[in-house]
This record gives sequence, C-alpha cells and structure tokens, in this order.
Amino acid sequence: MQMIKIEGVSCAEQKQFLEREIKDYLIRRFHEDGDSKIELRIETNEKALDSYSIQMEGPSGSITSNTFVGLLNGWYRYLEEMGVRFVRPGKDREVFLENVDLNKKMEVEL
Repeated sequence: MQMIKIEGVSCAEQKQFLEREIKDYLIRRFHEDGDSKIELRIETNEKALDSYSIQMEGPSGSITSNTFVGLLNGWYRYLEEMGVRFVRPGKDREVFLENVDLNKKMEVEL
C-alpha cells in the first residue's frame, strides 16, 4: 500500500502539490503504486534556512526540512540520486537514467 505522509505544511495547495509530485514520480520512476512509505516533514530547527535531511531506502523513507522550499529541494535531490535528470522545464523533457539501483539506501544532510 502506498503511504504518503506530509506534516508541517500548512498551505493546502503546497501539500497537494507535494502529494501529486510524489505519486507521479513513484509511478514514472519506480513503476510503483504499491508498497512505498514516504514521509515529508517540516521541523523547526537551528540549521540554515532550506536545509534538509534525506533518509530513504528505495521508494520509502523520510525527508525533513525547516521550510517548504527545503522539502522540495530534498525531494528533487532524492530524485536526481535515483537517476532523474531535469534537462529543461517540463515533465516531457525529463530523462530517466537506466542502470540505477532504485533500492539503494540514501542518507544526506544538507
């Protein structure tokens, strides 16, 4: 079962945008609409503005930040590690690299 949990995002439009993006990439990159558990969370902390922490293993795990922009940056950084290349604006101009271990463990603090 696909579980997406978003905490700390108070704006409904931003939360809906994140949910749509996550669902879209889970299907397009991971061919997954089943067993993934992703949590995105905004937490107040003393780190630099828009910093983020990624704790993912394959299509499951968490990304935390102190801002919405940081969450987006963390999500797109994760996708880049999973072989997505944003060549130009628009979903039709994205490139998905082959031979990428989609189940690898990723831990990043920025």
